[in-house]
Amino acid sequence: MDISQKQILIETKKLNKQFSNKFIVNSVINDLDINIYRNDFTVIMGKSGSGKSTLLYCLSGMDSVTRGNIILNNKDITLLSQDKLVKLRRKHLGFVFQQMNLMTNLSILENVTLPGYLIHKNKNIKEKGMEMLARVGISDLAYRMPHQVSGGQQQRAAIARALINEPDILFCDEPTGSLNSSSSEAVMDILLDCNENNHSILMVTHDVKTALRADRIIYIDDGSVKGEIYLEKYRKDKNLNDRNDMVQKWLEEMEW
Repeated sequence: MDISQKQILIETKKLNKQFSNKFIVNSVINDLDINIYRNDFTVIMGKSGSGKSTLLYCLSGMDSVTRGNIILNNKDITLLSQDKLVKLRRKHLGFVFQQMNLMTNLSILENVTLPGYLIHKNKNIKEKGMEMLARVGISDLAYRMPHQVSGGQQQRAAIARALINEPDILFCDEPTGSLNSSSSEAVMDILLDCNENNHSILMVTHDVKTALRADRIIYIDDGSVKGEIYLEKYRKDKNLNDRNDMVQKWLEEMEW
């Protein structure tokens, strides 16, 4: 695949992340150079403890780095103050986690609109929130509390919340990890729709079926890129057996 025409959204330069105490230093990310492209659906895979989730959190500015640079939208976020990082995350980045992290004392609609009010204090965020809930197919649940809806519906609400400020990129950490197969399919359909509507997506997953939705899969091992594979744009109406076989064979080469 020709990537020369793609626009870089995130670039890392000699990225390092270490965790340490007075007895030991644990290097989780090691001199990592990587590009994430605008409008791509990129998946990060790797064995447990390989550093994939740590990388996701560093790239999103939610975790600090030990050394190196992260260039996001032509801005080095490793040089930003904590206040500026918070503003950048609120306005330009969306987050979807395995645990939905909905506030239990707020309705579904209130959970979705809360980040919007932090950015657009004088605009009609409630209307935008309802629009986002309709987009993920749960506008009828707007006034229910989180405990009154299913896990899959909670994750849809979390995606709507992540979209409320129209971010440049969605960071997704195992978004289907705690869902059953039908809910997982529904959530991945929504994320695919987001990508088709020009939202860049960077997702960590251990699930091959989920990873098949991606344009590109990056394999992380011991904090470094071991390999990557580019795929054609996912199509629901296309037989996925060849796609699955190709990815499974590649993962075997990666010693997954």
